[in-house]
Parts: sequence; C-alpha cells; structure tokens
Amino acid sequence: MILHDKTESRWTLRSKVTEKAWQRIIREKIADECRAEFWNHCDLDLKKAIVRPTSRYIAEKIILEYEWLGTLPIASFYTGLFFDDVCAGVCCFSLGSTGPGADSTAKMYGLRQKDFAYLMRGACTHWSPFNSASYLISRSLKLLPKELKVCIAYSDTDAGEYGTVYQSCNWLCL
Repeated sequence: MILHDKTESRWTLRSKVTEKAWQRIIREKIADECRAEFWNHCDLDLKKAIVRPTSRYIAEKIILEYEWLGTLPIASFYTGLFFDDVCAGVCCFSLGSTGPGADSTAKMYGLRQKDFAYLMRGACTHWSPFNSASYLISRSLKLLPKELKVCIAYSDTDAGEYGTVYQSCNWLCL
C-alpha cells in the first residue's frame, strides 16, 4: 500500500514514525519473531568483519526487509558487511550521482555531479552487532573510486532518522 502525505507532496510506502527510528523498530520486531538463528555460527566481532562489494540481489534482500522506504532503485555500487560470508548489512551507492540534491550541492561547492557518490540506501540486519552501520559506511567509502570527492546521504525524519549514524562517521550535516 502506498500512502500519500497530504501535508507534503510525497508518496511513501510506510506511515511516519515518531517514537524511534523505523529501522530500530523493525530490527526489534524481527528479533522477537525470529526462531532460526543461522548466524549463531558466525564470529560477530567487527574486527573480523569484511566489507566488500556485493550484488544487488543480496542488497535487495536486506533493504526490502529493513529499510523504511521499502524500495531499492538501481544503484551503481553495492557493498556488504560480512561475518563468515554471511551478510549482515548493505550500502547502495549511485556513483557520478544525479541523486536528490546532487546538482545544487555540486554548484554550492564548485564541483561536478560526476565528483559525487550518493548513498541511496543502507540497512543492517537485526542480528548485526552494535556499531555495524557506522563500520559498514566508513569501510564502504574506502571502496569507492578515488576520483570521487564527495558522498552525500539523507536522513528521513519521517522514518525517525536524524543522521546519528552519519554523525558517528564524522560526516558534515548540511
């Protein structure tokens, strides 16, 4: 079901949340319902985790289940956080971005759109360890092409997001 917010000109898959971030709510709900704990055999130490490029197929499985927008547009580059070859989170980037705000941000800083990466979607599973999101984002940025100068991302207050994970990665809020 797609909802239309009459106070704004935007369509969303889910209703606005207020008490806490939607990704936190869904992680807790899935953790409560989950019976099969296939990740128990994994060493969930972030020091042993591997962040590497991954497929759209893997990214889509996690994004559609855990991400508030509930969609995955075509991205240029996908990364995953792996523990013993089991994916615990993903980031999806558009490179040379034409994503929202890329044009105005490029003009603001005297850059070209091809200098941008846009972190379109990201999510971690309910069983991923604490700090997985910031670990995944910071390591994923190191895998992007070196000629990119800026990566932009958005937090959605309708999803209860306020950029906490980006702040923990030392991103600038504009």
